[in-house]
Amino acid sequence: MAKPGDTVDWQDGKSLSECMIYMLEKEMMCDVTFRVGTDQSIIKAHKYMKASRREVIVPDVNSATFKILLKYIYSDILDLSLENVFEWAGHQCESERKTASGENMRERAGSLLYLVNFPLVNKEYSANEIADSGLLTLEKIVSVFYSHYGRENDFFVKSIRKEYNEKSHSVLRHTFITSGWYPYSHNQYDALKITVNENIELKAVILYGALKEIHTSINKIIVKIKNDEGIEIHSKKYETCTKSCEMETVLLSESITINAHAGFTLMVDSLKCNTYYGDKCKPECKIDDIIVKFETSPNCATATSVSNGQIAGIEFNAYH
Repeated sequence: MAKPGDTVDWQDGKSLSECMIYMLEKEMMCDVTFRVGTDQSIIKAHKYMKASRREVIVPDVNSATFKILLKYIYSDILDLSLENVFEWAGHQCESERKTASGENMRERAGSLLYLVNFPLVNKEYSANEIADSGLLTLEKIVSVFYSHYGRENDFFVKSIRKEYNEKSHSVLRHTFITSGWYPYSHNQYDALKITVNENIELKAVILYGALKEIHTSINKIIVKIKNDEGIEIHSKKYETCTKSCEMETVLLSESITINAHAGFTLMVDSLKCNTYYGDKCKPECKIDDIIVKFETSPNCATATSVSNGQIAGIEFNAYH
């Protein structure tokens, strides 16, 4: 501890990250200058920090937003506000001569949206400005309002992520699709255990369809999902297609968060008509670096197994 009369160094009591931010804010030993915004404001920084990060392209932003991004480069701390995202996305639309609609701004904002702490945004502002702007999809708007009432979800979390990449995938397990899977005499569940090596949001179940057109009285199914501890985390009734089709996608009423390597059991009941089914199914499917494994489930009460039967696949978003 410093004593009276001692010289106190500015580095004392600061972490490495805090020292770097201090040097940035005090413009100490800066060796690179940026001119930012329409007013060409001068902002000084350090070449070594720019070189230590992957390329960052920052077109058409004001000096305040640029300083926020610099702070992120120096410290991994991102104080990004919704206004910053709106402004940047609007500038991008303008520079590309696109209408600044919600859809266009959302496309240009991309993963920046996941760096905004939406659950902490004022509820009234969320309802009056965000919900009607089109910047967020309906699914994500619902997630924001869920979070206001204590229901956590993986779209928007309380801590800001360092990197967030979202990509949608569909995985099908069959080699061939064959006809002739017969209806069950009782309510029985087809089931498979599924494991993915990445964090995912399960969005839909892909099923094999009916051989012939069916009546609406028998197109109801129940989809259940159990986590790796056998706890039921989803159970809901859905309607399937009444037309003849080899496969159909049943969108879940809400996305289900599944952690990497945490197996889950997908259960579907109950076939009431002749359907197609998958044959010579693969126990493992790979898309890029994502590996989806299928296993025969002890919860299955039918002939569906890892090698053939019902449940064609899944549709999900993967997060890295």
